[in-house]
Amino acid sequence: MNEEGSVVRNKAGLVAKGYCQEEGIDFDETFAPVARFEAIRMFLTYAAHKNFTVYQMDVKSAFLNGLLEEEVYVAQPPGFEQKTIGVLVQIYMDDIIFRSTNKELCDKFSNLMQGKFEMSMMGEQTFFLGLQVKQVKDGTFINQTKYNRDLMNKFGMEEKSSVNITMNTSVKMDMDAEGKVVDQTRYRALIGSLLYLTASRPDITFVVGVCARF
Repeated sequence: MNEEGSVVRNKAGLVAKGYCQEEGIDFDETFAPVARFEAIRMFLTYAAHKNFTVYQMDVKSAFLNGLLEEEVYVAQPPGFEQKTIGVLVQIYMDDIIFRSTNKELCDKFSNLMQGKFEMSMMGEQTFFLGLQVKQVKDGTFINQTKYNRDLMNKFGMEEKSSVNITMNTSVKMDMDAEGKVVDQTRYRALIGSLLYLTASRPDITFVVGVCARF
């Protein structure tokens, strides 16, 4: 989906079951599957400071490209009946962001990458890993409006009104023996979602961090 929530391309998803792998047998090294939000914010901050325009490229069918140096086994998820399909994959990162003060260098890099790999130029960066980016002359603005809206709908709060309440930094939280029992799975899902939202909302970082302890 794009930043407006419209479907722009259908993709197949592959999931690595890392929990059943053993070092030295199934893998020899590890890597971060996605960039850290701290790194993205630093990248955008420096680009804005230097008046760079940030561009984005996307790898077409990244999971099906690349040369394999080892055997990779893929299984279909539960519920599929076809047992004869086999797939070998090499997993690559499929999104690239880059910058330069020289537009010609950006065009040269884009043409070079598209000549070597199956990639598409997406123009100026507007949406990356759930982060909406607006690049203007006054600076670069980031937000997660779409993610926040989806979050409200997911937890049934789309009709609720918002109220700003400052949390006391010295508050002590403990178990309420007479309180109402909550759904632990739902609570953890909510806290995990809010932790992701702190990428663009540092004002809620403290309170979400406190709630994440429970």
